[in-house]
Amino acid sequence: MKYIAAVWVVVLAVVMAGCAGMPGSDVAESAAARPLPYRQFVVGAERPGPFALVLFLHGAGERGDDNAAQLKHGSAELIGYCRKNGIKAVLLFPQCPRDRWWAGKEPPEGGSMLTALEALLDAKTEEFKPDRVYAVGLSMGGFAVWELALRNPERFAAVMPVCGGGDPARAAKLTGLPVLAVHGSADTVVPVRLSREMVRAIWNAGGEGQLHIGAAAATYVVLHLNGCSRFVTVLLAFLAAFICAGIYGLIPAILKVKWKVNELITCLMLNYVATFFVSWLIQGPWKDPTGFAFPRTRKIPSAGELTTFFGTRIHTGLIIGLVIALALWFVIYKTRWGFEIKLIGAKEKVARYAGMSVNRNILLVMFLSAGIAGVAGMVEICGITHRLQANFASQLGSSGMTIAYLAQCHPLAAVVVSFLFGGLLVGGNTIQKLGLPVSTVQMIQGSILIFVAAGGMFTKYRIVRKERRLGND
Repeated sequence: MKYIAAVWVVVLAVVMAGCAGMPGSDVAESAAARPLPYRQFVVGAERPGPFALVLFLHGAGERGDDNAAQLKHGSAELIGYCRKNGIKAVLLFPQCPRDRWWAGKEPPEGGSMLTALEALLDAKTEEFKPDRVYAVGLSMGGFAVWELALRNPERFAAVMPVCGGGDPARAAKLTGLPVLAVHGSADTVVPVRLSREMVRAIWNAGGEGQLHIGAAAATYVVLHLNGCSRFVTVLLAFLAAFICAGIYGLIPAILKVKWKVNELITCLMLNYVATFFVSWLIQGPWKDPTGFAFPRTRKIPSAGELTTFFGTRIHTGLIIGLVIALALWFVIYKTRWGFEIKLIGAKEKVARYAGMSVNRNILLVMFLSAGIAGVAGMVEICGITHRLQANFASQLGSSGMTIAYLAQCHPLAAVVVSFLFGGLLVGGNTIQKLGLPVSTVQMIQGSILIFVAAGGMFTKYRIVRKERRLGND
């Protein structure tokens, strides 16, 4: 842990002013036989123990062939910190050619720079036998760090992308990797939302898989039904999303009931399956041939769209959500089954001693909760995006967890908090027109969360003043 913490402190210096050229250089050949200049600094070689390998990727402004410009930002601070704190490390500073990019925007000739970076890491890993590998990148390098981590998260002990962005549809792969994403809200070159989308997608670990399965099922129904009324089409899409997502949610439930497998772990693993399955669909058999190579399906027919009200974007998905919230409140707080669910969640052993069917309830609750997540995916497709596409649910995870916490998991309270947060998000556009940064919205949301958490502490504990009188001797 001390090494990870050390690297976190080190990489914060990346955004600070850099240094001039430093001694020591070499040239490596990539897998595509294209030279990749780099600078290498070995710190603490005399110390016992294995090396830490740190890869630093510069921004677009430091591209070239002088094998020096990549040292402009962060190298002096990184090297100095390792020396000062006795960290045994190999520090790599490769330089991207002037006409190339670390990730994306690659010409068909010459091979991928990501392949060259991976070849460099492979060679240095073989040479120094490090026990941990870190990646840090700024701007263009931040995009590359995201992509390198997505391609092979097991390679790295931790990563820090600065002012970058990645593919939120694949972000579930990074749930087990320590990530420190740094991005200024005033960045005018790389939008801060790109980093936020990645962070939100990583956090969205709960019902992500079921939501994607439900969205895919609903999309299939509305794209293949012909001649049906809007009511029938939407109803069948609703049922398909609910049933398919519910069955998908039964997998971790069965593993938990049968072999006591932790349901959180299996849900996270199944998220990979669902998100990659959807990604394959929108890039393969369901890809829109007229979509200019964007990963998405063709637009769903009007019969599959949710009805809107008053000429706004408000649609029947709002009614669906309100009905589900009311039904959940009734079941949880007004029925015997709801009492059993709450007791099993709080005291499973007590529920078993009371003769309750714990395993049956686990299966039913997982099926229903996963089905509801699938319905959320259906509503997003039929009510908002009108097509299955990449990143359609990138912001739902973190917002849902915050709302659930503020509502104390109460279904009706969640409705009120959802409207509050929805208003804050929509109001972000007006805030920008007033000259205030859009990050003000996040500040307000964070302040609300802090005050609610602090308020909970004062409701559980009281400050008592005790007076002690001393007698006269």
